[in-house]
Amino acid sequence: MTKNVQSKVMKQLSCYLRTLFFGIILGLLISYLLPNLYAYERPQAISLSGEWQFAPTEPLVSDFSPSSGSFDPPEFSPAPEEVIPPTVRKQPENFLPDPTTWIQVTVPSAWEQILSIDYNKAGWYRRDVIFPDSWLDGKQKIWIEFDAVATAAGIWLNGKWLGGHVGDYARWRVDASIAVRTGKNDLLIFVDELPGHITQGFLSVIAPHHGGIWQEVRCYTGHPASLIPDGIWVKTNNKNGDFRVEIQVEKEWQKNWKLPKIDIRGYPSDRSSENIEPFLTIHQPDSSPLHNTTLFYSGQIEKYKLWSPENPVLYQLEIEFYGENPDQPIEKVNQTFAFRDIRIEGSTVLLNGKKLNIRSVLNWGYYPGIVSPAPPSDLLRSEFEYYRSLGFNAETICLMNMPDYFYDLADETGMLIWEAYPTWHNEFTEKELPEYRRLFPSFFRRDRNHPSIILRSISVEAGVKNQNVMGELVEIAKEMTDTPVQDNSSWFWLSNEKLTDWYGEDNYWNNDRWARHMLIDLPSRLDEKPIKPYIIGESMAGSMWPDTKSLMEFKTEKPYWFPSAFESCIAIERELRERYQPLLPDNMDIIRDYLLPQSYEYSRLFRKFQIQLLYADPRYAGWTVYLGRDVPNCPSGLHDFIGRPRWTASDWEWLSGATTAPVTAEQVSSRKNHNSIIHLAPELKFWTEEWGLQLKKNVAVYILQGGYSDLNGIFAEWPNAVEIKEDKINSVSLKAVIVSTVLTENIVQFMVDGGRVFILTSRWPGALGGERNMYWADAVFVPPAGPLSPENRDRLLKLQMFDLTHTKSEVIPVEELGIHSRVDPLIRLFEIHGRETIQIHDQLFATKVGKGLLVASSLDHSAEAGQWLLGELITWQNNWKPTGERDFPVTSISVEEIERFAVPRTNSIVMLQEDWYFKTDPDRVGEKLNWAGTGLEVSNWDTLQAGRMWENQGYSYDGMAWYRKSVMIPMEWKKGRVYLVAEGVDDAYRLWINGKAAAFYGSFTEHEQTVYLTKTETDITKHLKYGENNLIVLQVVDVFGGGGITQPIYLRVE
Repeated sequence: MTKNVQSKVMKQLSCYLRTLFFGIILGLLISYLLPNLYAYERPQAISLSGEWQFAPTEPLVSDFSPSSGSFDPPEFSPAPEEVIPPTVRKQPENFLPDPTTWIQVTVPSAWEQILSIDYNKAGWYRRDVIFPDSWLDGKQKIWIEFDAVATAAGIWLNGKWLGGHVGDYARWRVDASIAVRTGKNDLLIFVDELPGHITQGFLSVIAPHHGGIWQEVRCYTGHPASLIPDGIWVKTNNKNGDFRVEIQVEKEWQKNWKLPKIDIRGYPSDRSSENIEPFLTIHQPDSSPLHNTTLFYSGQIEKYKLWSPENPVLYQLEIEFYGENPDQPIEKVNQTFAFRDIRIEGSTVLLNGKKLNIRSVLNWGYYPGIVSPAPPSDLLRSEFEYYRSLGFNAETICLMNMPDYFYDLADETGMLIWEAYPTWHNEFTEKELPEYRRLFPSFFRRDRNHPSIILRSISVEAGVKNQNVMGELVEIAKEMTDTPVQDNSSWFWLSNEKLTDWYGEDNYWNNDRWARHMLIDLPSRLDEKPIKPYIIGESMAGSMWPDTKSLMEFKTEKPYWFPSAFESCIAIERELRERYQPLLPDNMDIIRDYLLPQSYEYSRLFRKFQIQLLYADPRYAGWTVYLGRDVPNCPSGLHDFIGRPRWTASDWEWLSGATTAPVTAEQVSSRKNHNSIIHLAPELKFWTEEWGLQLKKNVAVYILQGGYSDLNGIFAEWPNAVEIKEDKINSVSLKAVIVSTVLTENIVQFMVDGGRVFILTSRWPGALGGERNMYWADAVFVPPAGPLSPENRDRLLKLQMFDLTHTKSEVIPVEELGIHSRVDPLIRLFEIHGRETIQIHDQLFATKVGKGLLVASSLDHSAEAGQWLLGELITWQNNWKPTGERDFPVTSISVEEIERFAVPRTNSIVMLQEDWYFKTDPDRVGEKLNWAGTGLEVSNWDTLQAGRMWENQGYSYDGMAWYRKSVMIPMEWKKGRVYLVAEGVDDAYRLWINGKAAAFYGSFTEHEQTVYLTKTETDITKHLKYGENNLIVLQVVDVFGGGGITQPIYLRVE
């Protein structure tokens, strides 16, 4: 995108949002939306959009109205008659609100924009309609048609009940012929928002519910046969220009009716193109149509052109229906279409026979300030232009249907669309099937002529209870559309590979796991499955710090679209300015010049790393990046909270030309020399010799024996690294540095006396509680302070993404520990995704303890980057002198505080992560066969590791399984109490010690009682044999999803 275009887009969006909050949003929307229905068009229709009278009211029945104001489970699918009782249908005037409560509103719009953002009830609409006299001859149908109403509606004309409809996002109509009269006609509509309906989708999770008449309304006359809404389907043949038109009507076509006249022309009509009429052949309907309510036309355009993103050529079909006068049409309908072929062959997606790689942006239908998913068309044009300038070629419309003009613009501009219909968390039961049979065909008819739509997903993340129901909907989609179809976009275990045309996952991971999955685990899994493409429905997030200064320009009171963590952001910014502003030149600001650009750059590079690996295997056919626009609890958008583009085309110039990965899955599979992903795929490292950085391994350092990890491995190439036992700490010079993996009482005293300590943190006791963290959920900050040069601090931001985290994704929970203001961070992470109060974590910090110095790191120091950083920091520690108050670090932790985290000695816990004997028990016979007992033969059992789901170790399984492990309990532990600590078992478990049942946690049947993120501690003292091997057995049940001992498990003594 050029600077001029970017400036234009930013000005448009900024201006647009300001108008929303000065009270003229409705007029703006109407001016944009009225002229925009043109792909499916009825030229003779009369728009009923505009001014209406409206009165809010309670729902007429209470059975279907949870109205929580946020997401309600999709459990309702009533008929209109269940929402509007018979007494109301018969005499609506008796139930109308007080005349003084009626107000003037504009249709279309969500009523939340008129009343209040949390209004989720019901309302009455009313207006006068004057039908043309030519319509009132009694020989033609008069229809009132709605493009979408949320969610249940009933219609009366002149007091007569016409019918109703339930379900959002669908086009529907009622026959008004029986009630029309000359002059003014009283049109009355009741609408119930019906939160929790099965078409609710996902939008209400991130934005207010939308209710009311939020899309266009019109009336028109029609032929007696009654063309159904969206009843035209044009099928095209890319190979020869043939086309076939299906016209579906409600009544059987009579022999005495004149057949509709059809014509085709280039579209839009003002586009410079050659006249296609000399090359057009149209045949009359077949003499024996397949169905007596469907007319079939066929023909050919000899010199046809294909639709593609580069050349989006469209054609317009014009149909005229005739009544008694064969020369005067009584109904006209226009429908655009194109010659475009989309198919899957093997693991490849082909567009017009050419391989297509889908580079999509996730769109939840969220636009700040607009409650319903109906943004102005000019904003959409700018959105498409911006995404294409970055290198994207598609949008994934996730769990809602956009208005017609969205797809029209996509058709015109060549933007590809992946459509996922509004059924989030639906269960797809037999009970709901009649409603799905009614609603999904209306969805498919409405969008099937759009060439821009290339993929369709019936649902996303649905817990399908009846696969036959899902299977029927997939078949309907394939019969009614021309695209590949997916049953349930989510993960392998939620999708039915017999129904879906492609595989996909919505994995939000850090780069270490992402690299291993894309290069090793996923290719291996795909090898075992039928050949299909792998296309990601949503992933690759990257949270960023909000631009609070710009947001303040809009703030009178906090709008719903503001960052959920806005107040928390303001408080943290205040602290950062107090701490760091004195270190900066007068023309620099710690937020504007450090935190904001650092979080933006980290988010971009983090996603670049993941996107590039999606070219590592030829079966990877596309992906969807998270997210188009910031939403209140997800600041990951390509557009920020006020709609401004975050990056320029040059920032993403690599994307449009991305066709190869830094390393392929095939290359990695041939390397068996190492288990670490950074050694299997060294091409992924950010570290480069071109930086000219020296690894300072000659520095003197002591490494403490014991603890939780192998320090000898990290310091194997450090000639001056000396092992030391804990009881010899007091003999070490206070100017020396001791590296440890555990904070013991002796280590604390060493620092209090003036010693320097480097702690490699972990989740184990005494290790400062290193916790797992998803870095995409954080705004990453490298402060302008500390021993590293500004250039090396910039490098640190890049190295953190992979080189320094390639074996673990952990942070030090400094805020949870209560020390975030007592330490000076070198890498700080502000966890902002999904939070109202930001959680502060560090990965690297320094602080003073007594007269000494503590540096703590949760990073990986095994590879070059980690070794370099370790050398830099230990060299600095060796040379550190506690001088002035402003010298780094400026913070300190009191002795009393640091002692809270220390353990008495290094051997106070025994880790139980590795090498458990494992066996599934699908028939639940383990207890009967005494699998928890001693002396059991387990040589035929598998071996698994704790701390990981069993799905990630080769077991795609829900149900019961057993873990067994023997462990030596030290004799000296006999003086204390011993606890088994499990920090998360998915979903429930019974614990056995030496064949005796010791505890039970969770439920073997109810997933809601899962302990997969619950720390459980069991006193097992009375069951133990000291100085001997003791048998530990966990009987685990995974009710749903991932399973097993998924978090750390260990023994501790106190």
